[in-house]
Amino acid sequence: MPRLVGMASGTVLELGPGSGNQFDRFDRTATSRIYGIEPNEYLFNRLRNETIKQHGLSDIYVPINAALEDDKVLESWGIDTGSIDTVVCMQVLCSVSDPARAAKHIYRLLKPGGQLLFWEHQASRDTVTRLVQGESTIDSLKRAIGSSSPVVGCWNMIWTPLIGGCHLSRDIERALVNAGDWKIVELGYDDDQPWQLMPRVWGRFVKP
Repeated sequence: MPRLVGMASGTVLELGPGSGNQFDRFDRTATSRIYGIEPNEYLFNRLRNETIKQHGLSDIYVPINAALEDDKVLESWGIDTGSIDTVVCMQVLCSVSDPARAAKHIYRLLKPGGQLLFWEHQASRDTVTRLVQGESTIDSLKRAIGSSSPVVGCWNMIWTPLIGGCHLSRDIERALVNAGDWKIVELGYDDDQPWQLMPRVWGRFVKP
């Protein structure tokens, strides 16, 4: 994650900065402006009133209390089709309403030649673990034949309401790969053993 965030350059859109965990990892010499869109009002206020100043980013970091889907709000800040050089997306797509739609939105906002840097947890590639994560047997079968389907089951029923709408078994990799005609520069996996309930997928995708 530190290496990926350090590759951000130009005009950057950080999705869900939370409490500013990535702030120390940005290369200030490479970034001209960083927009952080944070829908959680409590975290947004912390960013605006404390964290940005503490990290000395007041001159380049712009916090926006909005979600990725809030087009009118983003457009008021000049964030529109083809306006962003880098999107930084670290453990965000587990909580959005529709990850496939969000991924396509990211692709649209990037300039030609713009990059997506991401590190996300997702559904296990092991069938049994997906069932434990919370995917029903029928969903698992649909996944095997390439069909998208809603996720239901035991762990998600407990986990999702407790952890701010986070879903354990979304196919984030497929959502991102299918979002556009990417040049896939890097694509890797962390903690991808069969017993891991939160395996990560990460990468650097470039919009041609």
